[in-house]
Amino acid sequence: MKGRLQMMRAKCGFKVIFNIIVTCYVISLLAGCGKETVSSNSLTLVINPTVISDSTTVYTTPQHAVTFVYLTSNGDGILTYTATGPDSSIWLSIGKKGGSAIDTITGLAPDTLWVQMSVGALSVGEYIDTIYFTSPQAVNSPQYVEVSLVVTSKIITTPTYLNFVAVRGLNPPAPQLLTITAEHNAESDFTLSSSSSWLSCDHQSGSVPDEIIVTADHTGLSVGLYLDTIMVTSPQSASVSMVPCSLTVSSWEVIEHPHEQGLRAITFMDDIHGWMVGNVGGSSMTGYVLATVDGGETWERQDLDQLDHMLGDVQFLDTQTGYAVGKYGYIIKTIDGGSNWVAQNPPDTLDLNSVHFTDASAGWAVGRAGYIVHTTNGGDAWSLQNSNTSLYLSGVQFVSIDSGWIVGDAGLILFTDDGGATWNSQVSGVSKDLKNLKFLSNTTGWIVGLSGTILYTDNAGITWTSIGPYTNAVLYDLSFAPSGKVWAVGSSGTVLFSEDGFNWINQPSGVNDDLFGVYFHNDTDGWAVGNNGIIIHTRVGGL
Repeated sequence: MKGRLQMMRAKCGFKVIFNIIVTCYVISLLAGCGKETVSSNSLTLVINPTVISDSTTVYTTPQHAVTFVYLTSNGDGILTYTATGPDSSIWLSIGKKGGSAIDTITGLAPDTLWVQMSVGALSVGEYIDTIYFTSPQAVNSPQYVEVSLVVTSKIITTPTYLNFVAVRGLNPPAPQLLTITAEHNAESDFTLSSSSSWLSCDHQSGSVPDEIIVTADHTGLSVGLYLDTIMVTSPQSASVSMVPCSLTVSSWEVIEHPHEQGLRAITFMDDIHGWMVGNVGGSSMTGYVLATVDGGETWERQDLDQLDHMLGDVQFLDTQTGYAVGKYGYIIKTIDGGSNWVAQNPPDTLDLNSVHFTDASAGWAVGRAGYIVHTTNGGDAWSLQNSNTSLYLSGVQFVSIDSGWIVGDAGLILFTDDGGATWNSQVSGVSKDLKNLKFLSNTTGWIVGLSGTILYTDNAGITWTSIGPYTNAVLYDLSFAPSGKVWAVGSSGTVLFSEDGFNWINQPSGVNDDLFGVYFHNDTDGWAVGNNGIIIHTRVGGL
């Protein structure tokens, strides 16, 4: 009994010792696993950014700004790294922050590196390289940063704008040449496109440098302004080059003539006899007269016989008798259609801008500093009239030997009902300079001036009503056809038209020169003149 008890005790002791050993072994295993999770073999390398990209135009930016790459680690322990740039790269370099460029970099995380792209002499294209990072402690080694650079070309078009002018019923305008190149002569292909049927190019694609013949066809188009854009695209270019194009279809034809000088006024007596006046230019501002006896098919310069001052206005009473006025109080007269011009003797030498005769005897001329002169004998003698103003006077018209108006600067309107013995101001309601006027009757008249000013009266100027404005241009002159249709001309080639004087539309003139004078002797046949000797003519009323 005693021996069995001892045996049972021995077995129990062994079991306890075994359990203790097993428990300790399990604990040691668990403890060992815990130590493995924090060992240096579980460190990871973190790089930011991992992608660097940029684009540039060829040869324009030799060196781009530095981009910093930041290296850190996740986990406990020391992490060393090696960074290797691309072999023999001509455009990509790396280095440590604060250091110079080097092909291979070693260090400890955390650390900062710089990356820089140098365009240098790179051709158009896409460039891609990789910077490699390795670490013996990092479980995610190797890592890399991808660097890309797109080098584009810049397409250049010459000229940058194409403007075509066509006259309705005549031949299309001359073709124009569009030259396409690339900046720094970079190799580039291109494709052209436009949206309008009136605009065409002789070929639609090619390689630079190239020349494109661009044409505009106004067949079937109404009078007006047409706009389109030639789009020039290139796979080697980051942007689209645009060439704006315009086609002005006008019924105004530019008349070529050998007298390329400034023209200020024009008048006709009938379908075939007409005159225009102006100045040759230069310091002397020599005046001249052009005349036609064939309806404007040809214009001949008339001899002024040393009467050489600039001329600003002209009026003919019939095909033989006419007057012109100009600078320094200049007044000349002809009684043979302009074959001979004779100077008259005004009382002063102030510039004259406008002249008007009501008959063969009575006439007035107005000009600078409130200057008014009057004749009662066809210009044999001229006398001063008191304007009561020192303002610049631009235009004069009389509807009878007694009643007349003068317009001038700062909205000035003067009226007389006694042949100019007294002049009184009328309220214009505007402060803009007024340039000219036309009365159709004793009571009904229009005035034009600065900033598109148009004024109207139907009660002889007791009240003036502003119309528009229909343009911002300076309006210098206006002309009524016998039917009541009216045209006004002004700066930058402006031509306005109205059926009734109240509702106005723009007529494309096809020119950009200032137009100073206009004349219509019927509803269809009209003329306008201006700077640089410009003469334009319409046979269809400008429509």
